[in-house]
Amino acid sequence: MICSKCHQEIKEDFIVIDGWAYETKEHDFDKKLSNIEIPKGKELWLPSECRKFYEDKKLREKLNLSDCWFFVKQVKDNTKDVAWFDADSGWAFFNCGRVPTFANLSLGVRFKWKVKK
Repeated sequence: MICSKCHQEIKEDFIVIDGWAYETKEHDFDKKLSNIEIPKGKELWLPSECRKFYEDKKLREKLNLSDCWFFVKQVKDNTKDVAWFDADSGWAFFNCGRVPTFANLSLGVRFKWKVKK
């Protein structure tokens, strides 16, 4: 979005992709996932979304995925493991911990939510 007065780009806290709003910044750092309240109507990103957006250079930049570390939805069935996405300037990967009490100063969350057209 461009400011009509100064003509500079305004960074939004989320962008909409295919009917979903995705946050562009992590929050709720240094908490166990179980201590983070996921607001009604919102959910964690899927690992497949992180991978897809990271591989698209324009989306990677818009979503600030070049330097991030956040919890993602665990896609394994019947597990209490936690999963997270980690990216830096030259690489990205998913990690999974068997300890649901895992927390780190750098680890946060990003939510997504369905938007009406």
